[in-house]
Amino acid sequence: MSGNGSDRELEFFKIIAEERRLEIGNFWTRSLFYWGFITASAVAYFQARGLASRVPLIESVVAHFGLFCSSCWFAVNRGSKFWQENWEHKVERYEADWNLYRPVAPVQRKFLGAGKYSVTRITILLSLVTTLLWLVPIVATYETFGIRLSTALCSVADVIALAALFLGCKSVLPKGRS
Repeated sequence: MSGNGSDRELEFFKIIAEERRLEIGNFWTRSLFYWGFITASAVAYFQARGLASRVPLIESVVAHFGLFCSSCWFAVNRGSKFWQENWEHKVERYEADWNLYRPVAPVQRKFLGAGKYSVTRITILLSLVTTLLWLVPIVATYETFGIRLSTALCSVADVIALAALFLGCKSVLPKGRS
């Protein structure tokens, strides 16, 4: 955008900058939503393990639900990051002359000081690690109770749900957009 942009260009820039801000806010709101389900799943799992008469179906269902919620969180984080970057690219392209979103002074990078890390990418990594950690209680359930029809059905249902998540829940963009 040239330094003497029109009112229409300025309005357009305001819109894309606001959309970028909205996507960042949505990223964190969605993460909190999934953390609620993941935390509830973890609490339920450890309560089920603490029962005197442990029930393999309950432990398995809760562990698989935790895996599914964490997988959803991972996918939603990646989707949120896609849209956030979409708006960031538009802002960067549009405001090239203004440099509003670029640092103007060199930032001192000390170990406990500022660092050029992507907070959203770190959160995506955390959601992936959380997803993988749910495999531990699933394996523990199989080790404790052996392969039972109920636990095997939970695993099959989870695999089907995860396949539907990663294969069938992607956004479809209109033709001409990548």
